Amino acid sequence: MRCSNGFILNEHHAMSLEITPAQVSPLIDWIVKKCLTEPYSMIVLEKNTGKVAAFRLYSVGHRDYSKVVAPRKQIWTIEPEANKILRQEISFVDPSHQRKGIATQLLHYGLDFDKLKKEGFHGVQAEATSYANQMLLTKNGYKVVARTKPEEYLRPDDSIVKFHDETTDMQLCYLSLN
Repeated sequence: MRCSNGFILNEHHAMSLEITPAQVSPLIDWIVKKCLTEPYSMIVLEKNTGKVAAFRLYSVGHRDYSKVVAPRKQIWTIEPEANKILRQEISFVDPSHQRKGIATQLLHYGLDFDKLKKEGFHGVQAEATSYANQMLLTKNGYKVVARTKPEEYLRPDDSIVKFHDETTDMQLCYLSLN
């Protein structure tokens, strides 16, 4: 599965990092493959064209997974009772479909929180790097449990990442299912 150039060219985090589709395609392809092994991801297609209008990619996070990197691994310290979480890897709405409520509908569509709790999930985690996503998550009950300070979020040349919207920091957000 190849990474969508339109997604990379329009995604706030990728724009802020000035990442090209060629640079990030292997990572995105890996995330997509990982998320498609779980039943929680979703795609929205345009009715007439079949083009991707929006998608969400969720994976399952386990406390014992040693390859988890900061800031997402902070969740195990912040939520010490959690052993299994649903992790929002990527959510995206194409710019031509933004401001239509798609992101709000897509956030929890098809997720049965009672069933997730019975399956051992303690919560839902998301790293929010766009202002719109930060506001969406907060409005829907997510708590900001950690922030990456701008001076901690650096490019390889040690310059500070400048976001393309009102974002001032990357936020680790969490929705407890308990």
